[in-house]
Amino acid sequence: MTSYAVLLGARVIMAVSQAVFWAVVISTATGLFPPRVHGRVIAVVLAGGNLATVLGVPAGTWLGQQAGWRASFVALSTVGLLALAAIVLLLPATAAGHGPVTKGTRP
Repeated sequence: MTSYAVLLGARVIMAVSQAVFWAVVISTATGLFPPRVHGRVIAVVLAGGNLATVLGVPAGTWLGQQAGWRASFVALSTVGLLALAAIVLLLPATAAGHGPVTKGTRP
């Protein structure tokens, strides 16, 4: 399990998951709020990705130096699983095509 093929496969899976995430995150987030605050919602969503880089990389590097690189990966995986659980529990279920974003009133 320590081959180049496994590493390449993991990289492809991560790339696809990132592409899918960024393709749907803005429309999903803006669909949860009224149109008057869509600009603010988009700013907060995009700021989250930037803050994750600015704060997460140094934190992961520090943790890796203190406890080894495996601890950084375990911590990141734990945060990811907690985020997944929060999304599943807190994101409301809505039928497709029934939100202010799907009406297309403005370009």
